[in-house]
Amino acid sequence: MSAQPGEPQPEHDVIRVGTSEAVVVPVGDYLRLRAIERHASAEEIEQAEIEAASQAHERWVAAGRPGARSHDDVMSELLAPSGGWTPPART
Repeated sequence: MSAQPGEPQPEHDVIRVGTSEAVVVPVGDYLRLRAIERHASAEEIEQAEIEAASQAHERWVAAGRPGARSHDDVMSELLAPSGGWTPPART
């Protein structure tokens, strides 16, 4: 059985704290990844970041979009006056 794209490899443990996740990998794997990153071109790094963001989005959707809020809810929060501030009165 192989892992799906965006899924941690089965030999790695996943730590979940709240909505954050981290993968526990052997130090050798981590060092190899860092070396690859150092030698990769800017285009390769950008492509890898796009792929990682896409995989993270797929995992988020597969998990039922945890923490998702409606557009109206977010917009009302963003557009509401913050901290009780009110604009100065016009004279």
